[in-house]
Amino acid sequence: MIILQAKLKGLKEFITGKRLVFFIPNDKISENDDLAIRQELGEEGWLTFSPDKLKAEIEVVMRNRKIGASEEGKSKSEILRGTLFQYWNKNYSKKPFEEFYQERMNDIITSIKQETEKIDIERIDETLI
Repeated sequence: MIILQAKLKGLKEFITGKRLVFFIPNDKISENDDLAIRQELGEEGWLTFSPDKLKAEIEVVMRNRKIGASEEGKSKSEILRGTLFQYWNKNYSKKPFEEFYQERMNDIITSIKQETEKIDIERIDETLI
C-alpha cells in the first residue's frame, strides 16, 4: 500500500479512459515510496483521494493495515473499526472519519447501556412478583 500526500493537478481524457495527474513535492516522497511506485507501474489497484488531510493517527492505522476487508490477525475492535471505516467510505461522508467513528462508538455504548438497564428493570420486576 502506498500512501502519499499529493496535489491533484489535472485530468486527461483518452478514447479508452482517463488519466489523473498528481504532483508530489520531492520533500513529500521518500526513497521507499518512490521505489514502491516504480515497482507497481502498470499494476491495477484502488485509489482513494481526499482533499482533507489525514490525521497522523488514521494514516498510521492505514499503514498498519488495521482497516479494510481482511480480518486476519486483527482484534475484534480492529475489525469493528475497519467495518465502520468501510461504511463511512462507501457513504461518502462529509464528516471526518474520526468524528464519525466516535459518534458510532458512542451509539453502540449507549445502546448496550440501555439494554443493560432494561434487563436490570426486568429482574427487579420479577422479584416483586
